[in-house]
Amino acid sequence: MPCLIGYRLAIGWLKGAFGDPKKARLSPNWKERNVDPVAYIVISAIFMFACGVAGATLAGAKNRDVSFWAAWTFLLPPTLLILVLLRANKGPRPRRPSLDEEDRLHP
Repeated sequence: MPCLIGYRLAIGWLKGAFGDPKKARLSPNWKERNVDPVAYIVISAIFMFACGVAGATLAGAKNRDVSFWAAWTFLLPPTLLILVLLRANKGPRPRRPSLDEEDRLHP
């Protein structure tokens, strides 16, 4: 029941923030489209954060570099689909060399 109440509150907030989709027009002006730009930014930030967390979790489960995939799925959420399609790595998880090790590799 609380989940349903939260869902109804979220839908009501979205309708208030983005206006009625039936009345929305394709206009570059935010006021004519009845869209709150702050709500758009907040919703996209929440979506990007959720994609980053999902990418990090999925990368860990597939034995891939967690920081690499967390960063790319945060910046470009469609890369989460690429991670979903990749197979899991067998063997140890890939490790990035430290800065000292990297300097020794490239004199």
